[in-house]
Amino acid sequence: MDFRTRGGASPDTDNRDGNESQSPRWLIRDGKVERARKVLTKVRFTSTEVESEIKDIQNSLKTKEAGLSELFGTFRPALTLLIILTIFQVFTGINAAVYYAPEIFHNLGMANSSIVADFGVGIALVVSTFVSLPFIDKLGRKKLLEISLGGQVLPAIALCIWSDNVIIAVISIFLYVFMFGFGLGPVFWSYVPEILPLKARALGMGVITFTQYLLNAIFSLIFPICLSIVGINIFYFFAFLSAFSVWYIHKYVLETKGRSLEEIEAYWESRKKE
Repeated sequence: MDFRTRGGASPDTDNRDGNESQSPRWLIRDGKVERARKVLTKVRFTSTEVESEIKDIQNSLKTKEAGLSELFGTFRPALTLLIILTIFQVFTGINAAVYYAPEIFHNLGMANSSIVADFGVGIALVVSTFVSLPFIDKLGRKKLLEISLGGQVLPAIALCIWSDNVIIAVISIFLYVFMFGFGLGPVFWSYVPEILPLKARALGMGVITFTQYLLNAIFSLIFPICLSIVGINIFYFFAFLSAFSVWYIHKYVLETKGRSLEEIEAYWESRKKE
């Protein structure tokens, strides 16, 4: 089931007012409860589910936006989870493949290394992201993250073992980038707003975005140093961290597929009471 039909964007509504299609949340916020009820009736199995979701939406709309104290207090588990995923996204090496592929290929003695790297890596990212779109709701966010990170392990190891083989090195880089674009790249930014409680979403998104930019800056500073010291073997570390990430996601990450935004908020509220 498309997660967006359960609290965010929703199915089409009738447009008697001449407005664009609106979500149940939008309609209820504007006092159009009956129209919201008609929309939910199309995607829920029973009237009980419809009324329950309407009540959840009405309750959530009454809550105030969370501040920093609440974000780092009540909702710290959700924020911590997202910060860890941000660390995985940055430090499993995608920036090394994207930013420094020309240098890596040049060190391997490849002719036209910059052209091959720029076009090849770019194509791998675009194609993999496009391929992943139908699977985000079919497989779920958690499973796609596991597949993506798990798929990065072997190409990273192969790049280290056969670093003197240009063909294998190029294929390994492209496969590595493809697996990132298949899951960790697009799914991460889909998962962040879904997992954050509604009243902490705007502030939480800001914190996570800032964190990612900060970590990207740190990575861009330290990677050239690491590359000069250990060379291409740095990808052994990326392989290890990718494998560890799969374990962490399998054990700790909450699946959002099929859950309404209100259900996710209730989950974090229940965690607060534990």
